[in-house]
Amino acid sequence: MFLIKIDYLCIWEEEKEKTWSGSTYSLYQALSKQMEVNDCGFSFNSLEKKVLQLSGISFVNKKVTLQSINPISTTITHYKSKKNHSSANVTLQVGDLANLKGIYYVYQDLTIDSLLNLKNNNPEAYKNSGSQNITRLSFYIRSRWQKIIFKNARGIFTMSKWLADSLVNQSGLNPEKVHNVGGGLNIESDMQKYNLIKAKEKNKILFVGRAFYRKAGPLVVDAFKILKHKFKHNAELYIIGPENNPLLESVDGVFFIGDIGKNELKEYYQKCDIFCMPSHFEAYGLVFIEALSFGLPCIGRNEFAMKEFIKDGNNGCLIDYNDPNLLAIKMRDLLENEEIKNNVMAEVDKYRTEYTWDAVAERIKKVIEADFKDINSISSSIKQ
Repeated sequence: MFLIKIDYLCIWEEEKEKTWSGSTYSLYQALSKQMEVNDCGFSFNSLEKKVLQLSGISFVNKKVTLQSINPISTTITHYKSKKNHSSANVTLQVGDLANLKGIYYVYQDLTIDSLLNLKNNNPEAYKNSGSQNITRLSFYIRSRWQKIIFKNARGIFTMSKWLADSLVNQSGLNPEKVHNVGGGLNIESDMQKYNLIKAKEKNKILFVGRAFYRKAGPLVVDAFKILKHKFKHNAELYIIGPENNPLLESVDGVFFIGDIGKNELKEYYQKCDIFCMPSHFEAYGLVFIEALSFGLPCIGRNEFAMKEFIKDGNNGCLIDYNDPNLLAIKMRDLLENEEIKNNVMAEVDKYRTEYTWDAVAERIKKVIEADFKDINSISSSIKQ
């Protein structure tokens, strides 16, 4: 059998494990279990950061945000220095980083075309995507580079179905070239099932997200106030993620926990009854799968991948509008709905196996192996 060796190209943060909220490192580890993988990732030095900042690249909380101009030449320079020591025959780049020679794939959660579609058809989501300050020229340059990278890639792996559909319907890529492989949990829900079904008080709501405003935190708090005062519910809301308390006032029943570690976060997943985060914009949203894997029904928005995770009336609720009164009713009803809670509990094992980085790596591996069989078959027929 043909041995596939992969060069793994990405932009690492100073702490590799925290890159892209842990997803980049988790995927690297998972792929390394199944095939030979060479780490071709790199971090920008301080001089490169300054140059790229002048070009429109922003560095927020030490994270590279490649949303304006793609630093292709810098990426290729770093890649070549690592490639010289590698015998890999395939490159997998996390994000559209460079147009490379040879066979390469791209793992993607968002594209310029999908953002432009939002700009035209969903202004509110676009406003919350973090892209509203990008200049038209930057969008144009990045879009051209991205199209070239996608055109020459052997395949594009997407985290969500909605992005896969966008690549086909908006970017015009061949459907056979686009593969929805999903994403994996970045927090292990390894507690025994009996811990999950212990008696709860049916009053605790969880919100997890550093980007409080993009993830509709104010809407959640407004709905919670209505739940408390209009419906006289003894509910509690736990806000996890933001480093600083985003609330301008003290709200009865709201507990600001801050940015905490994974082990402590597990305790809140286990403690709470439902998860509520109707994000205005969410490229993927692994936090919903985390919540479901801990047995929590979810409230999300009927957009993006949220509607792929949440089946309205089955394992949670979806909203279409920014109506705090309606959201308050959804919160109240979901806290009391035993049928939906039982539905989620019945699927916990599925969430824990389907949404793992090992499962994502296996799906990626199968696509690459199938492609190489096709390549070898074509080569054999030509030789004959």
